[in-house]
Amino acid sequence: RWVNTPTGKRLMGGGMATTNDLGEFRLAGVAPGTYFLQAMPRPNFTPGPAAANLKPLAERPPEYVTTFYPGVEDSTSAQSIVLAAGQTVANLDITLRKQKLLAIRGKVVPPMRDLRIMAMPREGPSFSFSSRMPLAPDKEGKFVIAGLAPGEYAVTLLEGPNQMRAIRRVIVTLGKEDIEDVVIPYVPPVAVKGKVIVEGDLEVYAQKYGAPLDYSTLRIQPTVVNATTFG
Repeated sequence: RWVNTPTGKRLMGGGMATTNDLGEFRLAGVAPGTYFLQAMPRPNFTPGPAAANLKPLAERPPEYVTTFYPGVEDSTSAQSIVLAAGQTVANLDITLRKQKLLAIRGKVVPPMRDLRIMAMPREGPSFSFSSRMPLAPDKEGKFVIAGLAPGEYAVTLLEGPNQMRAIRRVIVTLGKEDIEDVVIPYVPPVAVKGKVIVEGDLEVYAQKYGAPLDYSTLRIQPTVVNATTFG
């Protein structure tokens, strides 16, 4: 199903399987519903220093990319599959597509330690090998994210414990060429304080749910609502 996330509208996974040496697969225990089926080749990641020596686009061979059933690269063109309770569906063959993969080059300004950069497709599956694992910019703040299929990406700057807190997001559109000179400004995070006010009668709430509202269970989460655009 489609859900809205801070990086865009995204498909949530309903299961995963690995193909055998013949390319055959079986997904078991899938709940009834409507699904899109995708095949994700496991690529050779080229993060960090290796990506800095990336060959020019004209010299890169085409590679297999994430492909949706029956053989399209875009989820909006994919054919949906409807599963009823107890049903088994067979002969769902996917023809993998090939294309040249692209790169995003840029710089974090000013350079800072203990930061990470990653690129996530703005729309599409909740997980895809089109995403690149977080990588560290060099000492000058420069970074290269390679091995990306054409499309729109949220290039995200991460810091905090385990470098997994998003603090800045830049939207980059990859077409037929690499994108150069993407600038991500580093702005130190700030503290946001406030108070949650509950509407309605808390006694009615307690009677309805059998317990009073526990404020310690509430979670407050900021969401990025704007971003710089490149491409």
